[in-house]
Amino acid sequence: MEMKYYPLSRTQKEIIFFEDECPGTAINSICALYQCEGDFADTMEKVVNSLVEHEQSFRLQMHKTEEGEWVQYEVPYEYFAVPRCPEPVTYEKMQEIAQAKSEEPFEVADSPLYKFEIFQGEGITYICCTLHHIINDGCGMALLGIMLTYGWRAVEGIAPYEWVHHRFTDFIEKENSPAKQKRREKDAVYWQEKFADWNGPACIKPGFEAPDEAYDGTRIERQLTDEEDAEVNAFFDKHGISSAVLFQTALIIYLYTKNPDRRRIDIGNMIMNRPTAADKAAIGNYAAEVMLCVPVAPDMTVMELIDAVGQANKDSYRHSSYLHDDIVEYLSEKSGEEVSICDIEFGFMPSMVEQLLEDVGGELPLTGEAFSAGIPETTMEYMIYNLTEGPLLLKMDYRLNMFTAEEAQQLFDDIWHIALRCTRENCTLKEF
Repeated sequence: MEMKYYPLSRTQKEIIFFEDECPGTAINSICALYQCEGDFADTMEKVVNSLVEHEQSFRLQMHKTEEGEWVQYEVPYEYFAVPRCPEPVTYEKMQEIAQAKSEEPFEVADSPLYKFEIFQGEGITYICCTLHHIINDGCGMALLGIMLTYGWRAVEGIAPYEWVHHRFTDFIEKENSPAKQKRREKDAVYWQEKFADWNGPACIKPGFEAPDEAYDGTRIERQLTDEEDAEVNAFFDKHGISSAVLFQTALIIYLYTKNPDRRRIDIGNMIMNRPTAADKAAIGNYAAEVMLCVPVAPDMTVMELIDAVGQANKDSYRHSSYLHDDIVEYLSEKSGEEVSICDIEFGFMPSMVEQLLEDVGGELPLTGEAFSAGIPETTMEYMIYNLTEGPLLLKMDYRLNMFTAEEAQQLFDDIWHIALRCTRENCTLKEF
């Protein structure tokens, strides 16, 4: 039978290009560590093997031709039992194992989509899953947790469940279809018109030039108190907005204070589809880095800005086939020199595992956390997410060649305090 090759999608091309340029890198390796209180090793082994069989049965594997072009083809599934560690482990040891796995390179071209391993501690079962960042992130961890819960319920006879059968070839063919190309062309016109008179980014540190290109970075974080968490969540409920909109608003206000002459602030943003929690396990999710272009003015109030941010999110979603990187490439070609759109990128991952599992009626006592050795690709990446019970956790990754530890901490605190002030005062931007 003749092998049928499929072209890579645009996102796949970007990922494989990076891996070609930086072979052996662990920047995109992620380790998801799940914990189940109780002895679930036998049942979860069945669940995980079933999940792996489902995912691997429909995967495409990449291949580099003699001409140097990357293509992909369907790979027949070969059973490979998920390994179980026979020795009991402590939580601290599991953290070390998960961190070490996240520091190993993940060859997306020829690796399985998921690499599972099952461990047991005293009264607890650990499910360790190593994967590539293009496959999963904080939100995807919650979705994977839902899939594990559905599978567990089926194995235990609580409720029947069958994996939804989709083929990656269908996605690739759709991505490369004439209809998709037509939409990209339409979205390209939209964004190119929006950036036709662009005069550079609104910078965190105006006038500052990094001494050299570097990917060395680190992370700081802040756990909200119960009182702070209750206050911001009450604001979300009152105004019907998400945490993403509040923190995007805070970021934009901060950038405006540093660039008060601007009448539009542009920031990179991660968007994801938002079906119901029950549907997510069936249809999966996608994420794309797009631009938020938000108008600003001195007399604009917080609530007016929040409305503008919400509209910018909708605009980005409607025109999301033309991404952040496409805009960078367009501006670079237009100006004749390399362009960096912004020196801050905001990612939002609302992945509360227990909340999503509660939505689907899961009884499995499952929690999760992520480990990564990846370095931020942007100057700073500001995230808010929570994978376990308790208040929201704020995290910020930053490049060491852009910020001192003191500067990064001050920036982190300033953005948080702006977000908190937004929940208390409907003041104007010039008052910040």
